[in-house]
Amino acid sequence: MQRSGIFGDSKIFVDSPLRVDPEEALRRFDALRTSPTSNLSDRQLRDFVRANFERPGADLVFFSPDDFIERPPALNSLQDPQLREWALGLNSFWAQLGRATVGSLQSAPQRHTLLGLPHPFVVPGGRFVETYYWDSFWIIKGLLACGMRDTARGMVLNLLHQVDTYGFVPNGARAYYLNRSQPPMLSDCVLALLEDSFDLELARAALPTLLKEHAFWMQTGEAGHAVEVPLLSGETATLNRYVSSTEAPRPEAYREDLESAAAVELPQRRAVFSEIAAAAESGWDFSSRWLEDGKSLHTARTSELLPVDLNAIMFRFEHNLQHLAAIVGESATAAHFGAAAHSRQRAMDELMWSDSRRQWLDVHWPTGSYDAAAASSAANFSPLWAGCFSKRQAALATQSLRHSGLIQDGGVATTLSPSSHQWDWPNAWAPLQDMIIEGLERTGRADAHALGLQIARSWVASNLYAWRSTRFMFEKYSAVESGVGGGGGEYTPQVGFGWSNGVALSLLARYGDALAPGSGEADGHR
Repeated sequence: MQRSGIFGDSKIFVDSPLRVDPEEALRRFDALRTSPTSNLSDRQLRDFVRANFERPGADLVFFSPDDFIERPPALNSLQDPQLREWALGLNSFWAQLGRATVGSLQSAPQRHTLLGLPHPFVVPGGRFVETYYWDSFWIIKGLLACGMRDTARGMVLNLLHQVDTYGFVPNGARAYYLNRSQPPMLSDCVLALLEDSFDLELARAALPTLLKEHAFWMQTGEAGHAVEVPLLSGETATLNRYVSSTEAPRPEAYREDLESAAAVELPQRRAVFSEIAAAAESGWDFSSRWLEDGKSLHTARTSELLPVDLNAIMFRFEHNLQHLAAIVGESATAAHFGAAAHSRQRAMDELMWSDSRRQWLDVHWPTGSYDAAAASSAANFSPLWAGCFSKRQAALATQSLRHSGLIQDGGVATTLSPSSHQWDWPNAWAPLQDMIIEGLERTGRADAHALGLQIARSWVASNLYAWRSTRFMFEKYSAVESGVGGGGGEYTPQVGFGWSNGVALSLLARYGDALAPGSGEADGHR
């Protein structure tokens, strides 16, 4: 089916629920062929799909959240009419992006790739009709900005359920994602809820599950996410990477992966499939960061890199575990993860911080060195968001970011590399803007605060201008053309869009009319 090319997007076929059990579908398919090796025409394939499969999304129903507030106070109090109209419009989108699974998913799971979840949820939108792991964090932030605490809590409980069921949170709620995760943001999802409303019951219930997830990320070995690296002191430190044990094309991008791997000899293709899947686990699928030649997917070497942002997230994960354990009175656990976070920061200082570049850099762990010539990326400043920095590093990194070339009229570009991959120049993504802005605020520096506010104004101005022109929110935007959606990647750019909505709403709730058109120099569309 995937090789035939009858689907413009490979994800369509693997998301289509079966009308019959898999064995019966295979029996019917084999009955169509005159021999085991014969090919079917495109018409035969399309007829077979219509007879045996439902449309993608047929195993989901729309969900209108019970806790929806038509005019959330944080948004309705905006004085600027453009911002207020836009914010309330975004708020109304939660009902359009709300989903719940149908009963047949529980009674006949073998007919679905969708994974059942116990609570309703909010999806990104477009082709993404299931939940995605790290998307959920920014969606939850947006829901909380709109006062939708119950819906946000349900999404957190769904993520905890996945860890308890599978041992980790899959990339997305699909069976074909069970060979990889995504950036581990679950502890931050829990903390976001606790900061919104102190829920000791949730903290107690979440801690054992978060410990299980942390253990998954700290597994070593050939397919483990943790590796030991030597330090100058003679000690070893444990840092993290993205890795996948699969050696096959991704089902949702089967044809695309075959085409990428065709550039290498047959024995090497399994490794290419594995490295591509590892890059997908990063959430940055795809970026020059993971590619040895900076452009071709068959040169992916994702598992050989210790990414700055993953290790910043793991530092924050450990700091969050320390905080949660202290809240519920588990002092020994709190002390353990406080020490783990401290050890990770020391290792990142030694191995990732570049004094000459005044930023952190990914490390090629087989050689233990970073690529000093690598282009700057938004990921290099993620330790500011994590709180994993010294005062000196905060001052230097703020100036480095200001002069990096990443900050443009439409926000912070993902990298400076014009590779045509979607996580590269000139695209700008909502989660990275939020991490950069929060990281600059976290430094406590006046110049960093001003820079963060400038970025927030640029980002909101771009989102608002695009909204006024199209009435859409995009999954990504151009950093160099304010109000223009981003491009590149394996699929058509999507609208919706969960995390873009969440970041915009949380920024509006936080900064209010300071982001209004004309309130700062960053706004180019008055």
